[in-house]
This record gives sequence, structure tokens and C-alpha cells, in this order.
Amino acid sequence: MIDSEEMKVLAIIPARGGSKGIPRQNLRLLAGKPLIAHAIERARQTKSISRIVVSTDDPEIAAVSRQYGAEVVWRPAEISGDGWGLAQLKRLGVPILVLSTEENPVVQARCDKLGIACMRGIQDKLTVLRAWLRANKIDISQVIYVGNDVNDLACLREAGCGIAVGNAHPRARAAAKIVLSAPGGQGAIREIAELIQEKLDVENNSKND
Repeated sequence: MIDSEEMKVLAIIPARGGSKGIPRQNLRLLAGKPLIAHAIERARQTKSISRIVVSTDDPEIAAVSRQYGAEVVWRPAEISGDGWGLAQLKRLGVPILVLSTEENPVVQARCDKLGIACMRGIQDKLTVLRAWLRANKIDISQVIYVGNDVNDLACLREAGCGIAVGNAHPRARAAAKIVLSAPGGQGAIREIAELIQEKLDVENNSKND
């Protein structure tokens, strides 16, 4: 029998800033408080919950969440709002790996939900990427690497095609072969999926000519 007093429950509250349904819905006021505050307070009232984490891509939501006593973990920018693009890449049979410096399990939970391989708490991304590629018998020259910050520079330079999202750090943009128009988490993966599909269509058409 499990002693309920010894159980520790982690509450994860996803809170995107760029909601497509109701813009900025997590900051809209209800009874004088932002909606995200109500979610945090409800979690705090649940005795079995020992830790509350808000996963967001929005600085204002992060600030409000901390104000009401929650921890904050930044959503992986490359995957936070790109469900359609990820589905397209999976349909095309493209293997996907997320390398994250975040050690918090929220990143892992997000990737598990999407059915994507994930390695978190990674400081040396290139070393880990090489090992994963060897295990999966993939040549790095065939890799599309998507990055947004200086810790992605080595991978962006070594991959067959380094891609920086539209709001990437200037050094990441300079190291990339392609710079997307879409920011991370706001259509970047969809843009990549469309570029891959266009290339495949061109190759198929040339074979049929």
C-alpha cells in the first residue's frame, strides 16, 4: 500500500502565449485575476500536489506564474506551436530528435506526447547528436538541424543543412545555411516540412520526365 503522505505529484500547466483560439487567453482576467493564476491556485489547493510547473513561451505569462508561486520552464521553441509541421515530417518518415539543455521533465513530457525522441539536460549537443546518429545509422550530412541560440552553433555548422528559426540569435543565423521567416514555435517546423515536401515533389517530377 502506498502512503499518500509520501507521494509527490508534479502538476504541469501548459500555457502558450500565442493561442490561436483566444489570443492571450492565459492573461485574460477572471474575477480580477489572470486565468493562469486560477489554474495555479487550484493546483496549490490540491494537497497531493507538491510541485507546480508552468510551461510557457511567453515572458509575461512566466512573470505572472512566478508571482503566484509556480516554477516556470520555457517550452522548446522549435516544437511548442508546430503540431501540424511535426505531423507532416512524421508522415514523410523523417526521424526527429529534440536536444534540450533543459533538465526539467516538462520538455520530456511534451516530446513524449508528440511521439518524438528527446534528450534533455544536454550541454554538448554535437557529441550527443553524433552518438544518436551512429546508433541510428544516419550520416550527419543527411541531417537537417534546427537551432536558435549559441549552444546550437556546432551542430548548425556540422549538419548537412543547418537551419535557424526566424527569431534566432544573430550568431545562429550567421551559422545557418537557411534562415526561416517563421519564429520558433510559430510555424517554423511547418515551414521546414513544406520545404522538404517541395524538394521531394521536384525530385519526383524530374524522375517522371
